[in-house]
Amino acid sequence: MSIIKKILRTNRFSAAALNIYFLNRFYLKPKGWTESRFLGQSINGEGDPIPWFTYPMIHFLSNRITKEHRVFEFGMGNSTRWFAARSKEVVAVDHDKGYFNFISPKLEQLPNVKCALREDVREGYPNYLSGQEEDFDIIVVDGRNRNKCAEKALKSLSARGVIIWDNAEREEYQKGIAHLREAGFKQLDFSGHAPINFQECVTSIFYRANNCLDI
Repeated sequence: MSIIKKILRTNRFSAAALNIYFLNRFYLKPKGWTESRFLGQSINGEGDPIPWFTYPMIHFLSNRITKEHRVFEFGMGNSTRWFAARSKEVVAVDHDKGYFNFISPKLEQLPNVKCALREDVREGYPNYLSGQEEDFDIIVVDGRNRNKCAEKALKSLSARGVIIWDNAEREEYQKGIAHLREAGFKQLDFSGHAPINFQECVTSIFYRANNCLDI
């Protein structure tokens, strides 16, 4: 086999095909990326739900979420199931009725999850957070109207709370990100590949001193 590999690596095209094969076998498939891409759902190598964040961010959060944390998500999905298994409570809102009808039956089975549909992305979606009685330790900014959602997050974040902003590399979110930094938050970026996606992206944590993730 080693002789065959040496021969294949002497040709640019066969070498590229060989590299892709081993990349998939030893990295992409074990992480669950290959199956995620096929199913269009963010899962790990065992088929369990994971957030649609970059893999470095998922790894970072895995041992830092505790049963003391209350989580709010703008945009629900497999991340909601992942957070629910690790935290005290998850409250999530989505704007897409079709997707909500698909995912909510899976979430309604979880005793510590509350989910809602708000199709009005200008007001109803971001304002759903404002209607919650308690503050949250982790607020995930995803889905639509993220700049406004981030503004709402500032008013509903616990003293030790952090904000997770997905796809923070996108130009249309820089105004909202600048607003968080002006409010005294530091930004920690986790760049890399994510489930389903081909291209690299960035998931960021915005935090202050003495935060709940011990950053």
